Amino acid sequence: MTDTPKPPARRRRRRRRGGPGPTEDGDTLEARAAKALAELAAVAREVAQRHGAPTPARLSVELPLGERPGGVAFVDAARAAAEAARPDDAVWRPGHVYCFQCSSPDCRHAKPDDPQALFVGYAPTGKPQWLGFVQACVDRRVDGVQRLYHRPPGVVGLLETTALTAELLPGFGHGGGAYRVLGQAAVGLVPADLTGRSGERVALALQVVETRRPGTPVQLRLNILGLASEAVIAAAADGAPHGPPERLRRLIEKARRQLGAITRRAVTAEARREAYAVDQAVQSLLGGLRGDLVRVFDADGRRTRHAEDRRREGERPTSNVWRDARQAGDDRVFHDAHRETLVVVGPKGRAHVFTAEARHVTSMRLEPGELERRLAKRRWRLAHPEEVRVFRQHLAASADAREAG
Repeated sequence: MTDTPKPPARRRRRRRRGGPGPTEDGDTLEARAAKALAELAAVAREVAQRHGAPTPARLSVELPLGERPGGVAFVDAARAAAEAARPDDAVWRPGHVYCFQCSSPDCRHAKPDDPQALFVGYAPTGKPQWLGFVQACVDRRVDGVQRLYHRPPGVVGLLETTALTAELLPGFGHGGGAYRVLGQAAVGLVPADLTGRSGERVALALQVVETRRPGTPVQLRLNILGLASEAVIAAAADGAPHGPPERLRRLIEKARRQLGAITRRAVTAEARREAYAVDQAVQSLLGGLRGDLVRVFDADGRRTRHAEDRRREGERPTSNVWRDARQAGDDRVFHDAHRETLVVVGPKGRAHVFTAEARHVTSMRLEPGELERRLAKRRWRLAHPEEVRVFRQHLAASADAREAG
């Protein structure tokens, strides 16, 4: 009987003492560490992109071995490295806003497609939002918005502050400190060439932006949206000494000086570890800017509208004041609720405005249907009998005084 030969014994794989060896899923510890490092590198890359900086080549960080503490420590270290490596011009472009979604001030979201659009804030993920100036004023119920519909159109001022960044989520610009819009004063719609010859109109905004790098003082910048700074200077050089372009140029220079003073106070307070309300100071500056911007462009607008009214209406019918007032029936005397005056409507649309004591204020000519519109809007109402009686008494006394004089 022959013995059946035994199969050769399988050699056991010897593991070198101290070697990593395979894990249960077949990866070595080195491979697992490489995967973890690749994931950390991807996180560092995303952090750098969100802060507008190049990805750091090396990152030194002490990581606690707990899951959450280690992750927070790594992201904080990556953010600090990104901000330290970011050049100043990585987030700042004059005439643009920074897009946190694309990590760029040069992407297609950083400027509006329509020159009449206004920056109205950020989406939660950091994308700049733009809205037509007229619609923005309507949505915010800005006083005097009806002036935008006049012929020729007037201008309206708009002030926005913290609401511009209120919707941002953490990690998408909120609390990052690299780029922060503190507010803006806007006016519209203004002539694109600052003279009105071209007919094109744009929304103009003066925006205060805070940029900061770790270890450096805060920097506040004036950003002009809607018109290039060079265009303002060129129009001022070619225009009248006191025309809108020159007034706007001086206003911009004044705002920059004021912003520089706020910056110096903020830097000094920070060095001394003292409190200084930068946001409050900027809001005060912007509040004044809004009114100044309206005055720059509305002075000529008021003169233009006045000239147009005079052309359309002809000379004001002041020669008929007293005759129309004496002959008007009680149903032609109205009370103006806005100005607390009495209005006597005479023939051919002539309307004369008086105080309750029959002192003549002004006269005008009503367009067809204008009386009915003012009554429907309750701007005017029919005067009460007692108001008419007192008015006629004063009117008679005024007539006697004129005859005696």
